[in-house]
Amino acid sequence: MLTFSQEQRRHSTGFAGDRISGKERETDGETCWIIYHKDAPLEQIGSISLFEFTPVDAKVASAMLAYTLLETHRGKGYMTEALSEIVRFAFESMGLQRIEARIRVTNDASRSVVHRLGFKNVGCVRQGKWALGGDSGIQIVETDIWMLKKSDWEAHDNGLLIVASL
Repeated sequence: MLTFSQEQRRHSTGFAGDRISGKERETDGETCWIIYHKDAPLEQIGSISLFEFTPVDAKVASAMLAYTLLETHRGKGYMTEALSEIVRFAFESMGLQRIEARIRVTNDASRSVVHRLGFKNVGCVRQGKWALGGDSGIQIVETDIWMLKKSDWEAHDNGLLIVASL
């Protein structure tokens, strides 16, 4: 089991980090969880973020999902385990109805992670922007759009939804 720490990030456009009840979400902001390895509790191995929250009064409460894991810890099931818990929290505690992830079409491992959790590929963004972080700027890439509705998550979590392999 991995351990998590919720980090709150403030952006000039808003703040959602400490408003996770689902009733007080703001349109902008980000909620971020830091992933630590259980055998080295001070070693940060990755993170998961929810951002671009819909307004509180939206008919369908949703957010975008982003995640990263150190290369040395990939392929061991850590991200699947961590994302499963964050998705559960987002639906059960934050009141979200839908989560969207955009994944580079070349990133088979990441596509497999969201697919295992019940996300469905609903389209492709051609020549979309991809932030590289830091001073690296923006790249133009193709990304797949993966979507998970709360009802699909509940069916998947209860073993009622069969996920075919990619």
